[in-house]
Amino acid sequence: MSLENPNVVLVRYSSDITLKSKHVRGKFEKALIKHIEFFLNKSNVEYSRIRREGGRVFIYTDKVDDACKSLRKVFGIVSISPVIEVSNDLDVIVQSVVNFSNRFLRSGMSFAVRVRRVKSYPYRSKDVEKILGSKILEKHSDVKVDLENPDITIYVEIRERKAYIFKDIYMGYGGMPYGVEGRLLSLLSGGVDSALAAWMAMKRGCMLDFVHFKLFPYYSDMAFKRFNEVIYWLKDWIPRKRVKVFLIDFGKIHSEIKEIDVKYRCILCKALIYTLSEKIAIEHSYQGLISGESIGQVASQTLDNLTFLTSLIKIPIFRPLIGFDKEEILSKARKIGLYEIAARDVGKCLLKPSKPATRIRRLDIIEKISSYTEYYGKNYQKYLEVKFI
Repeated sequence: MSLENPNVVLVRYSSDITLKSKHVRGKFEKALIKHIEFFLNKSNVEYSRIRREGGRVFIYTDKVDDACKSLRKVFGIVSISPVIEVSNDLDVIVQSVVNFSNRFLRSGMSFAVRVRRVKSYPYRSKDVEKILGSKILEKHSDVKVDLENPDITIYVEIRERKAYIFKDIYMGYGGMPYGVEGRLLSLLSGGVDSALAAWMAMKRGCMLDFVHFKLFPYYSDMAFKRFNEVIYWLKDWIPRKRVKVFLIDFGKIHSEIKEIDVKYRCILCKALIYTLSEKIAIEHSYQGLISGESIGQVASQTLDNLTFLTSLIKIPIFRPLIGFDKEEILSKARKIGLYEIAARDVGKCLLKPSKPATRIRRLDIIEKISSYTEYYGKNYQKYLEVKFI
């Protein structure tokens, strides 16, 4: 391979990793590299070695473009660049940068050079930038320097033994390596809110499995199809071969429930979701639940109702979207490619009342809800199916 072609992928990772204690940082870095290997292998990208050094991971591969594409979904990665690795000798850097510039600079174009270097390097970054810029101008008299808005920026990162030359920076999503914070059970309906909440929990280092409450015949086949598409979309971000999915036949449960004032049906529905999910979580040693609720978005998510629902369970329930409004949620979903799948209209729930209760004031309703949650909490396995995807 020509030295003017990228031969290494440089991975920059999150300060959520670099600012940890030495022991924790080492643990997180090892997890990150393991996940990098998983996604490279998943995409059939061959590489000769992977190494880490001073807040960077270097991947040696002939398929730098494929590697960059495959790593965009690795949590913990902030950005990725295809780079040329050369000696950090200044003369070598100069010649390599000039050769590199020949591939991109054309008459009338503007450029800038940006240099970062380790403190031990004998030349200051600004001095190296001036040297490189002047050498490029000697070679290309018909181009100009523009430090504010250049057509092309050439980057040089100088480290203890090597230097890295590149022009492209592909952004990742940051966060922490998947799974380093522990295991949670995600309440996944298949809509935007629950899917985004799961994604955000994964970004913060949580390992997730999923529970879905199948509401047929009270929702359409399209709703369950959407759920399946969403869970496969989420799985594309997960560095595991298999993900566990708990399916509850919620339609059958609701068909058995007759004695409840219709306006409290949504609260009862959520109460059952919470309590049955808690049973699964405890049995399978999850540390808590993940839900896509935000305050006041719908009737079951008023502060009064959320307070009541939360009081029904003893394990933590985490709500990453709690302070988001709907437009913020949809905007975030669009940015990560979730919106097109999860925002599809799949019809309405046939159990939803026209005027759902925004709070519970009646003691008899509370007692009725408690009796249902207690009964189905004891008998939930009759309605449970477990599968792996």
